[in-house]
Amino acid sequence: ALRASAGLALGLPCVRVEDLSKALERAGEAGFRTVASAAHGGRMNAGSGPRVLLVLGSEGSGLDAGVQARCDLTWTLPLEGKAESLNVAVAAALFMEKRRHAKEEPVV
Repeated sequence: ALRASAGLALGLPCVRVEDLSKALERAGEAGFRTVASAAHGGRMNAGSGPRVLLVLGSEGSGLDAGVQARCDLTWTLPLEGKAESLNVAVAAALFMEKRRHAKEEPVV
């Protein structure tokens, strides 16, 4: 995956955490809006603010309900036709591109 990203992945701030709930709390304290991604029930870029930490779930089951509840907002990408969900990498790219075009600060 690193090779396929042409090295761009080396410039992304990535963190591995043991306690996601605590990490979300600390991100909020640092001024980030925590945003959950969900297949249904959210809005796109609704009042997210300048600093965003986007939380993505697995492709099959998505985010744990408790994790989603800890986030400030939930974003959903509109899907058409018979599609029920997207590959998590595709969803992440679409969320970040949509936000970039909204002329807001980058998503972390």
